Amino acid sequence: FVSSTKKIWFKLFWLRCGETERGFPAFFCKFLGMNQFCLVGFSDKHSGLFRSLALMAIAAFPLASLSQSVVNGSFEQMDAPPNNSGQWSLAPGWSNAGSAVADPDAYHLDGSAGGDLPETPVAIVQPYHGRGLMGFKASGPAGTNSSEYLRGSFDVPLTPGQRYEFSFHITNGDLTTFSTAGFGVSGLGVAFSHGNEVQVGQMPLAMNPTFRMTSVLYDNAWREVKFVFTATQGWTHFTLGLLGPDPGDLAYIEGDNAQMAYYFVDQFQISDAPETMEEAADNGKGEEKDETVAPSDGINGPGWFVPNAFTPNADGENDKFLPVVETEISVRSFEVFNRWGQVIWQWEPGDAGWDGMIAGGAVRAETGVYIWKMQMKDARGKRTEETGQVALIR
Repeated sequence: FVSSTKKIWFKLFWLRCGETERGFPAFFCKFLGMNQFCLVGFSDKHSGLFRSLALMAIAAFPLASLSQSVVNGSFEQMDAPPNNSGQWSLAPGWSNAGSAVADPDAYHLDGSAGGDLPETPVAIVQPYHGRGLMGFKASGPAGTNSSEYLRGSFDVPLTPGQRYEFSFHITNGDLTTFSTAGFGVSGLGVAFSHGNEVQVGQMPLAMNPTFRMTSVLYDNAWREVKFVFTATQGWTHFTLGLLGPDPGDLAYIEGDNAQMAYYFVDQFQISDAPETMEEAADNGKGEEKDETVAPSDGINGPGWFVPNAFTPNADGENDKFLPVVETEISVRSFEVFNRWGQVIWQWEPGDAGWDGMIAGGAVRAETGVYIWKMQMKDARGKRTEETGQVALIR
């Protein structure tokens, strides 16, 4: 390192810190302990100087070395390109919650056969970010206790007392002709832990979710789920799926052979929570920041809004259920389904809305939750389809 002209050449580099992909700058140094290090290749004459410089560099970057991230959060890393269903183990940092039979799926644009994209055995879908994603069966038919879970990990444990923002993207994709998906389910949740919980078979996993989606989730497009929570322990893992004793509500949405609620997920992220986001007081379930997760009064998008409840009791308030759209939006179809997937009401031009009657107006629909589906076209001719749920309250 020392030339004949007594000039010392050194380089600033990043020293890998544990399992993280972050570190701190150091001058060719190695840690010997928490507060001790030695400089490689330097003489005693210069070691004191460079030891001081290195300590100053380390002190300047303490927070960067401790910030958390989700390991392989966008599934870019695969031990090999997936070539079949059920190859979740190819994605480093991820597991199936220890089940001996549950087999979530890894997909990649470089995969083949049952592991490639965009056409999977379940649906056609492009990654939200990068080239890979994962998929899992959140629920089988009602009463079957057939669920899969995805468990991810953090590069370093969370800090107890620290507020975090956690987010991921989720979609059902566009079903293929022979797909057995087509159900949507409510109750999908995220639980943080040390990763010791083990699923038995495909039975529900008894974990208390930190965040839980209360509405039926089904969307052919990607949606972002984002919430804030405070870590109470140094958690190292998180689990996504139908957690706890409540199986959630299963609703048929589409498909000719629907037998499961299946979801694709991508781009899991965690960061320190911004000051503008506050945690909800709903039993510590975290704050919802994305309107598509759990809207307070309905679901909306650019130029349209669909209420999530109505009261057909002839009192003149909220007696009819119908989407509200701006003039540039053209509604092509609007249908309401019962929990068995049967169309019980269909909008026709000129209709004032659903009044809670079915069978041609001869029968009053019971109080409960129903599914709606709307197809529309905007001013530029772009066609979109949205789904959601509405509560009929008498």
